[in-house]
Amino acid sequence: MAPDAKQRELLYVSDDATYDVYVFAYPQGKLVGTLTGFSAPGGLCSDSKGDVFIPNSLGSTILEYAHGGASPIATFNDRPGAYPGSCDVNPMTGKLTVANTGSGNPNWPGDIAIFPAPSGTPLFYKAMGHPYSCAYDPEGNLFVDGEDAAFDNFAFGELKAQGKRYHKVALSQPISLAGGVAWDGTSVAVGDVYNAVIYRFSIGGSKGNLNGSTPLSGAVATWQFDLDRGRIVVPSSNPQDQSASAILKYNYPSGGAALKAFGAGIVSDPVGATVSRPR
Repeated sequence: MAPDAKQRELLYVSDDATYDVYVFAYPQGKLVGTLTGFSAPGGLCSDSKGDVFIPNSLGSTILEYAHGGASPIATFNDRPGAYPGSCDVNPMTGKLTVANTGSGNPNWPGDIAIFPAPSGTPLFYKAMGHPYSCAYDPEGNLFVDGEDAAFDNFAFGELKAQGKRYHKVALSQPISLAGGVAWDGTSVAVGDVYNAVIYRFSIGGSKGNLNGSTPLSGAVATWQFDLDRGRIVVPSSNPQDQSASAILKYNYPSGGAALKAFGAGIVSDPVGATVSRPR
């Protein structure tokens, strides 16, 4: 890690081909460090302190790194056999929340894990068969997307703040493959992996009404993204030509042509991103 990394804003990007997490100076896009030793790192998240959480999907753990740190400061142990795919931190409680993807075996569906602390036993909540991404709004309501138990259909739902049960939400816009989820300040943003678009929804009860869309020109496969002060940072994976994979930055919510592209020749199959700021 570069000596001055702890004093800079950073963008962390997970790579499903190399199993590494690349750290870029943000918004400049210069590589300042590489974190290694993971087993399929997934979607990333960070908290108000700048700490970064990295789901270790094939290791059933989530590793916490201090901003700019080169070694983990804590390890969250998920249930045995869990596949932690992405995460978010509850802004009301500071608790780490993880979307566990199912194994494909109907006897081992996915779920949502909420950790009271690194050493604590998480609480588990049933959701769709395969949760992929999750995000909180400022009131502590959790939104989750994924696929059904057969990997056939998109699914979306919500776990209310202080709630005990996940409930399904029908979105007014069809989505072919669940991508990232984020709260943008007024709406829930949901990505469609292969259609290079982010849709924005207002959620009311069991319905989600489309508010607008953000086209991502030039993007190919977009799993997770991060929103940052009127910008959206999107890892774009190119399965046909990994040398063309890159990190793209767009205006949000207008989208269109990318404002900046970086990371080409470094990332191969980028699947997650989070912006981390120094304390």
